[in-house]
Amino acid sequence: MLAAGLFATLLWAGTLSPNPAMNTYPDEDQVAQNPDPYVGHPVSLAGTVVSTDPRIIETVPDTGDPFRVTLQNLDQPVAVGDEISAFGTLHDSETLTVNRATVRSPWEFTYMYIISFLGGLLVLGRLATQWRFDITHLTFRPRGGDDA
Repeated sequence: MLAAGLFATLLWAGTLSPNPAMNTYPDEDQVAQNPDPYVGHPVSLAGTVVSTDPRIIETVPDTGDPFRVTLQNLDQPVAVGDEISAFGTLHDSETLTVNRATVRSPWEFTYMYIISFLGGLLVLGRLATQWRFDITHLTFRPRGGDDA
């Protein structure tokens, strides 16, 4: 019964349409093409820091040329090359007044992938040494112990 309820809510969630009023804001793809309609409105921009004084990021939209935006009111330290996702109000066509931002250094992605790979190797090693596949029941069973 519980599985049926879970399956039904999965199907129901798939039928919902996006609601722009629920934290869906224009991003660099829309703003880079024509920023003027978004001036004075909240936007969410992501890019690479290209200057720290003033703090400028360069966004690369899916279509069109890279777009540079000056960040105001950013209270986090940044370095050239950092990846930043900033949410705020577009002050003018090239200035974003930041309300919230997430800053990631380039090495953080490499660290994440290396640690995830090592964790995966650890799990695979434990699976290979402590479990066996029972082909008659198509299940994994612990090695050793009672095989009845």
